[in-house]
Amino acid sequence: MTTTSLSVALCTYNGARFLPEQLASLVSQSRLPDELVVCDDCSSDATREIVERFRRHAPFPVRTYWNASTMGVSANFGQAIEFCQGELIALCDQDDIWKPAKLDKLCSALERQPDAGYAFSDAELVDAGGNRLRRTMWDGNVHRNLLQRGFPQEQQVPTLLKCNIVTGAAMVFRAYLRPRIVPISGQWIHDYWIASVASLTGAYGIAVPMPLLLYRQHGAQVVGGSRTILRRMSVSRQRTPEDWKARVQAWRALQERVQTLGLTGSREMEMLSEKLAHLSARSALHCSGMRRKLVAVLSEIRTGRYCQFSNSWQSVIDDVVF
Repeated sequence: MTTTSLSVALCTYNGARFLPEQLASLVSQSRLPDELVVCDDCSSDATREIVERFRRHAPFPVRTYWNASTMGVSANFGQAIEFCQGELIALCDQDDIWKPAKLDKLCSALERQPDAGYAFSDAELVDAGGNRLRRTMWDGNVHRNLLQRGFPQEQQVPTLLKCNIVTGAAMVFRAYLRPRIVPISGQWIHDYWIASVASLTGAYGIAVPMPLLLYRQHGAQVVGGSRTILRRMSVSRQRTPEDWKARVQAWRALQERVQTLGLTGSREMEMLSEKLAHLSARSALHCSGMRRKLVAVLSEIRTGRYCQFSNSWQSVIDDVVF
């Protein structure tokens, strides 16, 4: 089997606390990357010194880029992806710990299925001190059975239109996807954008049903590994009509990108249009009084889109109560 070249895209921002462990786990990979690309988003701690010290002794080339101004997570990952030279690109957060087989397992999955666009795995959850929390990212996920079965191709678009189940830190994708996904919309988190654009344009994903990294849970991270019902309710309570409009705009940006590429079938575009119609309806009702809201919610229930594109009755309750 031919081994494809592999880049790791690492984005950093004030990551000195956890970064040494992540870098050490890159060196311990059974399949070493061909390069590490580091894009730092104006760190003010010792991140730069840690990276430069690592670069001098790393067993693979390390290329570093220091942003002149803060870009934010998604834009920073977008530029890191552009700088990568490998045929495969692995996304890397600054605060996790990769198991030794991570890159080998994910890259091998793609090499066995040349038509696939990306692969991703489960992850063990650990606390800030690296102590295992005795559960994985997929535990409790309503789509866990789907993931354990490898994320069947025909179910990917319907699932991703409902929610994101692909974590960037657990992902490797083919570099040919770069013109499709970059620039990453500033209204999206990078991993959800990459998986959605890829699957919507026929570059299906592969779920590798094993935890290949330790995914650290701590207060400073941008995205966590689990969200309780209470946490989701809190988010719903705080969401404003402007937030809803922004969600509609974000999904419209995805629709426009996919339409521009012209690589998707009518079924996928029809489903994406239905998703937008559902979000637009939910957005409008949050600007209505209670009576009109109840009428709008009942109307949307009859379409079946709450089950297809949201969290079913939980979303109905969110819309009525909040």
